[in-house]
Amino acid sequence: MSRTIEWNPSACVDLPNVSTHDTCTAEEASNSDEFKKLQRFIAEQTSTITSSLEALASGMRDGLIAVKSDLLSLHIKAAGHENKIDSVKAQLEAFWDKMADLEDRSRRCNIRITGLPEGAEGDDPRSFLRCQLPVWLPTLPSGDIKIMRAHRISSSTSSSSAVPRTLIVHLVHFADRQHILQAARQAPAPQYRGSTLHFFPDFSSRTAQRRKAYTPIILHARAAGLQPYLLFPARLKLSFRDHHQTYNTPETASHAVAWVLKVGPGGPLWLRVFVPTSFCF
Repeated sequence: MSRTIEWNPSACVDLPNVSTHDTCTAEEASNSDEFKKLQRFIAEQTSTITSSLEALASGMRDGLIAVKSDLLSLHIKAAGHENKIDSVKAQLEAFWDKMADLEDRSRRCNIRITGLPEGAEGDDPRSFLRCQLPVWLPTLPSGDIKIMRAHRISSSTSSSSAVPRTLIVHLVHFADRQHILQAARQAPAPQYRGSTLHFFPDFSSRTAQRRKAYTPIILHARAAGLQPYLLFPARLKLSFRDHHQTYNTPETASHAVAWVLKVGPGGPLWLRVFVPTSFCF
């Protein structure tokens, strides 16, 4: 048995007429508002950050400019200090040279005798030297050599007691000093009790160091057939036959001797080619 359902219009409920399109439009509008708010927020934050970064960059720029200015000022001051230091060094070097010159002048009548056995001079070194100098140096001019004083000094380069100390002799007359040194150069090295004696002029330590720098050059010059002469205060004169040349520094003298060793002294090539600036004979 079938059941019939009847439609009753009055029993129906009226539903709002909302379409799907209207619902999507409302959601989009809401999302658009939220997005715009987010954009405004990001823009505000970006503007704040940009302003902060610009302020920071401006401060760093100003700081760098100040640092550059300070560095430039320091460079200028440093350059001025370097010039002053160079000037002071030059003045100090001149003062040292002046002091060395004064000390050398005070020692101009002195000679140094090395190799003399300890105690050989006894209690009266002046009388001992007056008697022995003509024996050691036969070419010494006759006459009484006046000695003011003589004494031993310790050597700073040798601490061995087996090495006799240097004997410093202070003469009254400069001419006697010159005669003794000249006679020592002319005569073979004298002997005393089996020891070889050497005679040297007495200079300040500064001058002695400057002269010592020529020692290897002198040996090479003699090997090259040249005659070297060490001049006061520290210059080297090289002679070959009638040719003479003086050098004021060890560097120029070494260059000259090296050239002679390479070319060979005496030949026409040597005399013609050995002409570069101050190195010619």
